[in-house]
Amino acid sequence: MESSGKLNKEPIRDVFRFILRFVASYILVVSFFYVAGNLYAKMLLPVFAYQIEFLKPEYEVRSFGIENINKVNEIYYVVKINRLVPNLQGVYRYGKEVKIATVASVLYIPPIIVFSLVLSWTGLSIRERLKSALISMFFLVVIASVDLPILLISRIEKGFGLESASGQVSIFMYHFLGNGGRQFFAVLGFFMSIGFLSIFRYSKMIPHAGRNDPCPCGSGKKYKNCCMS
Repeated sequence: MESSGKLNKEPIRDVFRFILRFVASYILVVSFFYVAGNLYAKMLLPVFAYQIEFLKPEYEVRSFGIENINKVNEIYYVVKINRLVPNLQGVYRYGKEVKIATVASVLYIPPIIVFSLVLSWTGLSIRERLKSALISMFFLVVIASVDLPILLISRIEKGFGLESASGQVSIFMYHFLGNGGRQFFAVLGFFMSIGFLSIFRYSKMIPHAGRNDPCPCGSGKKYKNCCMS
């Protein structure tokens, strides 16, 4: 009974340790983005400009950057709409320029979650954590290159009432990403990186056995009569 009680407590202790590691990692990563977040955002701004023009060929990005408004960093884009859009009086005009902006912190949510998990996840060596971080970077860029352009496009679509099928999709994605979608994609990206690491680890563990050699699975049978078939 006593040994079974210890076994029951062990998973609880593991969960508690993981939570402590995650909280510590989270504070560390948040502190990093507080200092270097602007640099991370500036690296991605040209990617977002390309994505906006790719998703909406009638939109022409004239300028972009980061500005501090009331001690809050905001990403802004000046976009020329090369189509007829209504003004406040309901008169349609071609080539209107608009400035759209959002807080830069929306970009930090996925990497903060991913890197906090990378640092706190159990059973990973330092080398595996570095590999996981590098693999996760790919997913983070993909998430960001979809997230912010859709956010900005949907604000233009809603502001001018530009009804279209693609506009409705953008607005739907805008609401999805703003209500847990970013967190969902961040966790998904992390677990995909862990999945790739597991595949690499398993492939290295499997020895190259000949047809008549004992099977690596430990069954005692020959390889040709066991896992080879």
